Order: sequence, then structure tokens, then C-alpha cells
Amino acid sequence: MNQWLTWLERIFTIGALMHFSEGVLPLILSGGVSEGDVDIIETSHPLNAGVFVLIYFITYVLLFLRWKKLIYTLSKNKFLWGLMAIVICSFSWSLYPANTLIESIRVIASSSFGLYFATRYTLEEQLKILSTVFTIAVFTSIIFVVLPPHYGIMGGVHAGAWRGIYVHKNLFGLIMAMSSVVFLIQAIQTSQLRFKLLLPLTLLLILLSRSTGALGVALVGITMFLFYYSYISLRLKLIVLLPVLLLLITLVLGSGLWFVNNLETVASTTGEDLTLTGRTIFWQILVGMVFQRPLLGYGYKGFWYGLDGPSRDVIQVAMWAVPEAHNGFLEMALSTGIIGISLFFCGYLITMTRSIKWLHLNQSPFALWPMTFLNIMIVCNLTESSLMEFGFLWLLYSSIAFSLPLNLQSFQRRHRSKKINKQFYRQENISSSSG
Repeated sequence: MNQWLTWLERIFTIGALMHFSEGVLPLILSGGVSEGDVDIIETSHPLNAGVFVLIYFITYVLLFLRWKKLIYTLSKNKFLWGLMAIVICSFSWSLYPANTLIESIRVIASSSFGLYFATRYTLEEQLKILSTVFTIAVFTSIIFVVLPPHYGIMGGVHAGAWRGIYVHKNLFGLIMAMSSVVFLIQAIQTSQLRFKLLLPLTLLLILLSRSTGALGVALVGITMFLFYYSYISLRLKLIVLLPVLLLLITLVLGSGLWFVNNLETVASTTGEDLTLTGRTIFWQILVGMVFQRPLLGYGYKGFWYGLDGPSRDVIQVAMWAVPEAHNGFLEMALSTGIIGISLFFCGYLITMTRSIKWLHLNQSPFALWPMTFLNIMIVCNLTESSLMEFGFLWLLYSSIAFSLPLNLQSFQRRHRSKKINKQFYRQENISSSSG
């Protein structure tokens, strides 16, 4: 009976993660429309919302069944929950309190599933589940491309770009970028052929998505993982690592110089303009808007309301209907102010420190996942607003932030137990030999 319940819970977890990644259902409910199509169908369908409500209900039931772990984990992540407290309270100073309250509940629910994921599964188990989720995403995406009505290929302004089971090519590319890192870790950890085959397949899918941002995320994630892995596998000392690090910096700077010198060619190839689709123009304005409400911002999701909201000045200068900051850190500053973004960075630095400690204690490929993901998250948010957003990326950040204290505690407890047992057996041997 217990085994059946365990399997059912794992199936629930995989299904919930697929839904949080916004795969399959939102695309089907949208009717397969693309950005730039005339008749856009609203994706916030009651069925989609209903599935989330069911997931939240089951999640909170399962969380309360593990209330001891819940309390311990919450006590170790004060900065993250401090940030969530600002988010939920921000309706009181938002110009659009009702919408802010609804959106803040959604992002807290996303964090709550990350909390459940952390309290239920170890980091190694989480990676195995993620590899299953990403494998499903890869093959179902190919099916959506190949079979009619070919929902997996975008039309409109991005005609021909692959989006798989997702509503947009950029989301598909981001999921594939994270998949490539997970498959690389699993390929080294388990040496299984399927992961070695899935890795190049995901890189091919990223190219077919035509998402330059996703390709950058994948390259950064894989490069950082290989750099960290060389440290733990070869046990390199600083004197060896320093030249390697300098070589990487040289390659990055060299690539950057080439990029700058060939900017027009790159822009024409990728379809981007020289201001990252106009982002750098309105980023300057957004910095000024942040300092108009510096401490607590405009409230969560309280800034972008077209010409009717504070976003009016940005839209008038950019001359297009800008829907978001296209930078996660600017978006967070607009939503929660300097206080909110300071809480985030404090929590992020603590999580990064814990990930380094975890790697020091457990020198295996899967132990590199937290540190590698934390690097990926920063890169993702340089040109996209996926920080503290309802969805997959914030869920994974939350789960890693919550998981590390639990995994460190468990590892140290096992290590302490082994040490006590060794001391006991040593004393027994001394007693028996003296006797």
C-alpha cells in the first residue's frame, strides 16, 4: 500500500511540474495561436486555473503531513519568506490592489510547491524527477511539431520557430536549456546512454527554437557545470584552476569583442535590433521609475498597465506596448523596491554559500545542480523577467533554497552517526584486546 502511495505521489509531482512549466494544456487551450496572430485566445482558461487549484490543495495537504520538516525549513529561509511577506502585503500600496493580491497569491503558491518538493525529496531525487519531466517535455514537443495541427511550430511574427508543447519559443528554449544541464549531469552521474543521446537532442531543439537567449543560458550552464566538475573530479588546486579560469575569462572577453565588432551581422542573423528589441531604451527610464518609489516599489504586478498605469511613460518612449521590464532585477525593483531586492540578494547569497558547502561535503556530479542552477537563474534574468514570477524557474529556485538546509542537516547527521559508531567500535576493540 505504501509503495502505491509513493508512486502516486511521484506521478503527482511529475504532473504538477509539467503544469508549472506551462506545457501542453495552455497551448491547447490557446488554440495554438502565436504572437502576432489576429485572433488571440486568452490562455488564462478556467480549466487551466482549476488544475492549479487542485495542485495547490494536494500540495498543502502533503506539506502539513510533514509539518516538522516544514517548520525547520521555514526557519532556515527567513529572507525568502520576508520577500514573500512584502509581495503579499504590497496590495496595500499598489495602484491595482485586487490584481496585486491575486498575482501575489499565485507566486506564493509556486514557492509553496517548491517547499513541498524540497521537504519530500532529496536533491538527488529531485534531479531524477526533473530528468523525467524534461524527457517527457522533449518527446511530447517533437510530437506536437510532427503531428497535425502542428501546434509545436509558431506562426505570426516568429513563423517557423519551434515551441514544442509551450506557447512561446523563448519558454520552450529556456526549458530545453535547463534540460541540457540536467541531462549532462545525469549522463556523467549514471553513464546511461539515454542521457548521452538526450543532451545533443536538447541542444538541437534550442537551435530550432531560434531563441538566442536560451542558447546563451545553455552554454553558460554547461560551461559552469564543466568548470565546477573539473574541480571536484580532478581535485584541482587553485594553482591549476587559476589558469583555467583565466582561459575562460579570455574566451568570454574574446567572444564579447567579436560580438561587438560584428554586432550588425549578429543582429541581422537573429532578427534582433541593436538595442535588444528596444530594451536598452526603456531600461534607462525604468531605473528612474524605480527611484520614484525606491523603498517598496509599485506593488507586485502593479506597474505594467499600459497607458493607464505607471508604465505609460515607458510605452510612449519605446513606442510599443511593453508588457514587462525584460530584466528580472528591474522587474523585482519595480514590484518590491530596494527593500525587496535586497532581501532577495541576501537570500540568494546564503543559498549560494550553502550550495558551495554542499558541494564540499558531497563531491559528486548531482551535487553541482544547485550551484549551476543559481548561475543559470542570474543569466536568464538579464534579458527576461522570470525572477519572482509565478512558474517553473522561481519554483526551482525556491526548492533549491529550501532543500539545501535539509540536505546539509541530513548529511551532517549521518556523518556524526558514522563517527560515533567508529569511536564505539574502536573502544570495543581496545576493551577486548586489553581483556
